[in-house]
Amino acid sequence: MPMTARKQPSITRCLSIRRPWARLIVHGYKSLENRSWGTDYRGRIAIHATPGRRGDYDNYHSLISGPPYCDETQGQEFAAYMSGQHGPTPYELGKSDAGSLIVGSVEIVDVVDMLANHDKIDEMLDATPEGFSTPPRCWYGGSEYAWFLANPVYFASPIAIPGKLNLWKLPLDVAERVEREEQRALEAVDWVE
Repeated sequence: MPMTARKQPSITRCLSIRRPWARLIVHGYKSLENRSWGTDYRGRIAIHATPGRRGDYDNYHSLISGPPYCDETQGQEFAAYMSGQHGPTPYELGKSDAGSLIVGSVEIVDVVDMLANHDKIDEMLDATPEGFSTPPRCWYGGSEYAWFLANPVYFASPIAIPGKLNLWKLPLDVAERVEREEQRALEAVDWVE
């Protein structure tokens, strides 16, 4: 009997981010990731939430009034989300997470070396990407590289897997699970809308 080739999953890469920041990305708030390194990769990636350090949760509580670099108007919906007006907060969700989990996916649309002279940096920082409620400027913290994100998807059933450093390749069986979870999430959104 001839063997048939398995279909390659569309999401094969993953980025580990500490809690609660990972959940802020997949829930459509944190539209920019600050990094000291860049990548040429563009496309969908899985977002992996690693257990946060104590200081991360201290920072979380300081965010309740709004993202660090946003004006009051930009931060209103975010503040409602952070204070639990739309359901469990990322803090509550993160506290109930056990171990390291893939909590969703997002698209990397651009990675910009912010130390280089770019004509369109201000325009890029002020444009709110598809699927997010706050512009990247709200999250830019002066890092060397700014990863611009779009189209976040939250997984109702996170996938347990240990994290790694850098942008890492998912094992094939995990990549297939990520693809199924993303499809379920997208179908649930279509059904609700």
